[in-house]
Amino acid sequence: MHSGYLNLKVVKEVESSLRRKFQLQIPNREVRIIYMELAEKWIKHHVDLGQLETLLSALKKGDITLFEKKLIH
Repeated sequence: MHSGYLNLKVVKEVESSLRRKFQLQIPNREVRIIYMELAEKWIKHHVDLGQLETLLSALKKGDITLFEKKLIH
């Protein structure tokens, strides 16, 4: 994060846990484009495109367990 490619926006303590949640922000348009291109290439090579809609839906809903399952398989 010190390199300037991601900025720390919010840190939240998770109740009943020693864990924290971090919200990161992409600092500018150029870096956003780089991340988008990297993500697109990675998804095309590692994610079953038939499961892409389920993967994205799980992410939007915050269902991290399903997201992780679809991302890995």
